Amino acid sequence: TLSPSIFRDHFYSQLRPVILTEWAQAWPAIKKWRPHYFQEHFGDIPIEVTTNRSQRDDFDLKAHLLKETSLFGDFAQRVADENQETNDYYLIARNYFFKQDQRLEALLDDFDASDFCDPNRQIHSTALWFGPAGTVTPLHHDTCNILFTQVWGEKQFILIPPSEQDLFESSTNMYC
Repeated sequence: TLSPSIFRDHFYSQLRPVILTEWAQAWPAIKKWRPHYFQEHFGDIPIEVTTNRSQRDDFDLKAHLLKETSLFGDFAQRVADENQETNDYYLIARNYFFKQDQRLEALLDDFDASDFCDPNRQIHSTALWFGPAGTVTPLHHDTCNILFTQVWGEKQFILIPPSEQDLFESSTNMYC
């Protein structure tokens, strides 16, 4: 557990990463958000996803060229059916998932980050990443602070201290 004031004073304001291991366990999303749930409740909603990512080295930087529309149910089924790791398709944050269809806003009721985030900004600042095992995001720096919560599956992060900024000397925008 971590109080909002400790989080703000000792981590957020100091730009220090922190891992919160228990704070989201009571969220309905932790139990509900699985491919079959998305299929059953939101399957007919068209969403924007990136595809053919494995065909470009700059797949993240050029994500706008790889966008396709898919029914959420079909995409969720594709993620559920994948038997091997792939980086070929992904629902990314820049797809503005919660703004694509008003019915998707119902998913915002399945979690509560108000201890650490402004609830009045939730619809504008919440993103959903959803993809199969093997999805990769290249080395980059985010342009804002991120409160990332892993709801299903697993993700590996490699954090680099600010003292290692030379890794970005030949970067393009925020990618290296």
